Amino acid sequence: MFYAPEPDSNLTDVSRQLDTAARSCYHFAMQTILAAAFALAALTGWGEPTAENRIEGDAAYHNRIAEAAFNQGVDLADVRDGCALMACGDLGRRVWVWVGGPWVGPLTVVDCSRRDHYQMNVERGRVIDLSAELWADLGLPLAPVGVVVRFEDRARGWR
Repeated sequence: MFYAPEPDSNLTDVSRQLDTAARSCYHFAMQTILAAAFALAALTGWGEPTAENRIEGDAAYHNRIAEAAFNQGVDLADVRDGCALMACGDLGRRVWVWVGGPWVGPLTVVDCSRRDHYQMNVERGRVIDLSAELWADLGLPLAPVGVVVRFEDRARGWR
């Protein structure tokens, strides 16, 4: 007759500990990989021009639109004002904004979200920053407001 040896209780405990540690490492690695993948997906759009011809979300005001235009070497003489969109791929484009009344524009995109703020702004629904002067001219409240932004294509009018 064959008798199996008694399992070594120390070996069994070590095996369980190793199994638990391996699972923890696996889960940590998967969480890290997924977080990096989501961050990369969000940042992929940062340097690309917005593909849609209109976007909807929240607007806020920005105190340094004129300074950004000066730094970019953009002349705002032939437009209503400058603005900032979240994607840097939109720099130089012209947009029109609807905040509940007539369309406002054209506005030239002279600034964009910092790369490390892009994902947060997208998650919050922020689509545009208007100058503080234009914000006041439109009589908008201090809180962010819902807007529609349309892109203008110089060759074809509305895109």
